[in-house]
Formats: sequence, structure tokens, C-alpha cells
Amino acid sequence: MISTEKAIAVADQARAMLLQLDGDELVVLARLADSMLGIRCASLEPTNGSIVDGVRARLVLLDNAEVMIFAKLARRLVEGREAYGPLVLDTDERDFDAQRDEEDLDGLNYSAMADEKDCRKGRIGARTLHPVSSAIIQALKARAEHWR
Repeated sequence: MISTEKAIAVADQARAMLLQLDGDELVVLARLADSMLGIRCASLEPTNGSIVDGVRARLVLLDNAEVMIFAKLARRLVEGREAYGPLVLDTDERDFDAQRDEEDLDGLNYSAMADEKDCRKGRIGARTLHPVSSAIIQALKARAEHWR
């Protein structure tokens, strides 16, 4: 279990990372936070001040584990900005659907590798499939009909 003190420290780091992001990067973080909170909302417009405030408001509503996830997501967006420049979805030509599928397939392989390693160490049973693997399989099955 993640301690409240650790979650508070990580939340502070995540808030600091928000200052390095803007526009669509913040909209993506808000969408992810809304998903964690179970909120369905209309598309958010990338107006920095209100989006930053909105993301910060969502951050306080997340539980400790969600704060840890949120901070890692924010860090990945900061790293993406540093590597590729600002995210501008309206002009970005990357195929995010294909990229998501490739990453999910990689994640499924990594999950199976970790499960097999744990099985060999006697930590899990031979037929145990990590719940994340099951979720990834279901997501891939839903998207498989659209693959080229």
C-alpha cells in the first residue's frame, strides 16, 4: 500500500511537471485523470490557465495509487515534449491508433515474460495470467478488426 506521505510528495512532483506542459498535453492528462475518476466529460479546450487548474483539481481527487500513475504519465509527457516538441494533436501526423496497438502488444509480451519468471520462482501458478494481460487482450481483440 502506498503511504499518504509518499503520495503527497509525488503529487507535488506531478504539479511541478504540469508547469512544463501546455495545450494538448494538459488536455491528455485531464482526460486520463477523468478516466481514473470515472468521469465522462466533453472535450476540453487547450486554454492553459483553466486546464492547469482543472488538472490540479483532479489531482486532489485521485487516490494514492492513482497519484503515482498520474505522476508517471505526466513524466512521460514531459519526456515526449523534450524528445519531440510540444504535442499539437490537430497537426500531428503520427498514427496513435497503430502506436497504441504496438505498445499494447509489447506490454502483453512483457507481462507474459514477468509472469513466466514469477512462475519459475514459485511466486505464481503455471496457469496464472496477470489481470493487466487479460485487460490488454480484451482491448486488442476489440481493435483487431481494424488492423491492416
